[in-house]
Amino acid sequence: MAGAERKAVLSLRGIEKRFGLRKSIDGLDLDICPGEFISLFGRNGAGKTTLLKLLSGLLGASRGKIEARAGILDRSRIGYISHQVMLYPELTGYENLVLFAELHNLPDPWGTAHRMISRINLESDAGRFVRDYSRGMMQRLSLGRALINDPELLLLDEPYTGLDRQGEKFLSDLLRGAHREGKTVIMATHDLEQGYELADRLVVLYRGRIFLDTSVQDLNFSEFTSLYDGVSVK
Repeated sequence: MAGAERKAVLSLRGIEKRFGLRKSIDGLDLDICPGEFISLFGRNGAGKTTLLKLLSGLLGASRGKIEARAGILDRSRIGYISHQVMLYPELTGYENLVLFAELHNLPDPWGTAHRMISRINLESDAGRFVRDYSRGMMQRLSLGRALINDPELLLLDEPYTGLDRQGEKFLSDLLRGAHREGKTVIMATHDLEQGYELADRLVVLYRGRIFLDTSVQDLNFSEFTSLYDGVSVK
């Protein structure tokens, strides 16, 4: 398996997640190594969102176990972006980040929020109510929320949804920066090109199981898309 030469920070063994009679995750094994950027692919219903929720602690497995390096699954060490931005629309962008900094018991929440506002390039709109933000602005603020506690593990579920090309570039630059800082990043995406360019490891799910798990060094983009197109039409 990709990255096996390094000690995993997370090891999933025989993970199964059922919703009634339906298996969303079906006997999944996966090792996640420190500092990896994993792009997670698969058509709708493949199990991507469920897997991220299991890793975030929002869901518990029906069967199997997740072994983790001490503390890595502590909520204070995880940043999570889901389909919902998880922001408070009646607060300003700045107030949202101050609130999340306070919830993480960070020292100097106002200063921390100010630095994050600068990092996500929302200085001119920080005083506006989030209800008036565009989708791209909300996505930037959501990423700021996820990074406010300087997490070790960053989980992202379709973060490019609704972004224009400028927003996509800005998000990609932020994610590259987080990866350079040594954060472990797992991103579910339908954008094959963005996912391939950002990642050092590619994982494709099919019906709750791993269909492909490989380093980007082992497949060029054309080879990867051909393999992905094959599983997508099954």
